Amino acid sequence: MKNSDNVYRGGTTVQRGKRATFTTVNAQVGYKYKLGLRKTNNTGGGKVTIKGSWSASGG
Repeated sequence: MKNSDNVYRGGTTVQRGKRATFTTVNAQVGYKYKLGLRKTNNTGGGKVTIKGSWSASGG
């Protein structure tokens, strides 16, 4: 995940059929965040479906 200044703020690796939770590093109020996805193996077919939720909880 990167912020609106294109600075990396956290990430994770997840396998098909599994869940992953990751925390951001130094995420701050007032920025927009974008999640980038990359398929890392050839499983056949060209479609990838992502299901999930977003929680902007802080501490």
